[in-house]
Amino acid sequence: MMDQDILLFFDQHMDSLPLYEAFESSVRKEITDIRIKVQKTQISFYNRHLFACVSFAKVRKKKDCPDNYIVITFGLNHKLELPRIDAAAFSDKK
Repeated sequence: MMDQDILLFFDQHMDSLPLYEAFESSVRKEITDIRIKVQKTQISFYNRHLFACVSFAKVRKKKDCPDNYIVITFGLNHKLELPRIDAAAFSDKK
């Protein structure tokens, strides 16, 4: 059952909710013991630490965005280059 806070987060973007549901399902299959925190501007995924966020952050101009989308931000220890990644940053600080 979908959490009421998540439904409220997607209130203005209901057509993007299936994208989020697929993402959350994939995360839950791969990572155990996650905690999800819904905030005003993002949905944060934690295990021991914050490792991913879902938002509608502006990484493209509005005209270049698909009708239905979500922005997923990951914390990785390396830079990942793929065609579906709009922005990537890497820091080798430990």
